[in-house]
Amino acid sequence: MLFKPPTILECIHQLKEVILLLEELDRKYNNDIKDLKIEIKNTEDKKTKIFKFKKIKLLEYHKSTIQKRVLSCQEKQYYLENLKIASVHIDILKKSTATFKTYMRQNDVDKIEQIQDDFADLVDKSIEIQNIVTETIPSYDLPDDDELEKELETMMVTLPSVPTDTIKLTENIDDEVHSNILVSTPLLT
Repeated sequence: MLFKPPTILECIHQLKEVILLLEELDRKYNNDIKDLKIEIKNTEDKKTKIFKFKKIKLLEYHKSTIQKRVLSCQEKQYYLENLKIASVHIDILKKSTATFKTYMRQNDVDKIEQIQDDFADLVDKSIEIQNIVTETIPSYDLPDDDELEKELETMMVTLPSVPTDTIKLTENIDDEVHSNILVSTPLLT
């Protein structure tokens, strides 16, 4: 039977399981150390106290070893996760390169250059239109009040006067006399 190496994801999963087991063992050692400390306090015999204290030191040593293993497993897990990301990244780059090659085969380089030239022309025209739109329009300078007064006076002199009297009109409608009064009002007051 041929050995098939595990995938990156399988390795990450196995490392997580090992980390959980090591952390559980670490908790067990912590509890054992606490129990031994309580037993040391309650024991009168000096040799028993020394024996239990040696067990505490042994457990602390294995506890530190377990913590180092947890760190080592976590480090390998992070390396594998980064390796998986790099693998996905490489696959994406391969696919995008293949897509680009296909596009280049389907589209002639001359066509691409023509499209780029057309696009550059459109950009130039757009910039030209933008410049025209944003170009400042010269403002109309109104004459000052003195000039306007003089011009208005000359206009008033040349205009004929408007009659303001009352005019009477008479008509004969059905043998009755009706009078209409028209009043003219000046145009300028």
